[in-house]
Amino acid sequence: MNSKNKYILILGIFLILGILTPNIKAQEKTILVSSPKNDQKFYLGDIIIIKWTPPERFKHVIIILILGFKKIGSIDMFVNNSGTFEWFIDPEDFNDGEEYRIKISCFGDLNYYGYSGTFSLIERSTLLTPIKIDISLLSIVVIIIVVIMGVIMNDFKGKKRIIKYINKKKNKKKNV
Repeated sequence: MNSKNKYILILGIFLILGILTPNIKAQEKTILVSSPKNDQKFYLGDIIIIKWTPPERFKHVIIILILGFKKIGSIDMFVNNSGTFEWFIDPEDFNDGEEYRIKISCFGDLNYYGYSGTFSLIERSTLLTPIKIDISLLSIVVIIIVVIMGVIMNDFKGKKRIIKYINKKKNKKKNV
């Protein structure tokens, strides 16, 4: 048997045993996750839209959060395979950081999956966050401001009276 025939025979054996077939199946079993995209930045507390191309044969998908190469949390374990999902990034459940990704797998065939681009989660600065003020706190602040203004005005009137008194004395001395 010559080398060309041996090569064809070995290639045929590989095809029969299915060694080359998984590569083709892996490409067929990829979910395209279109959002979030690479280098996007989101604030903890935001709602983001996760988007993917839904595989037709599956009714549900699993969405998990990956940091680097480690699963750090399940976003939802049973989502309708509609192609979109709104995710509230709960600041109490997740930390700020870079290199986050979303992995979407088909419910019923975990070998059918896809990843989003890498994105960052950023802690919202307290300077940019609106302050929630309780009504009782607000009323205390207003009372304090009114009292301070009263003291200032009263003190001002007192000084004005003293100045008026001093001017009267000066005028009396000039008249005498």
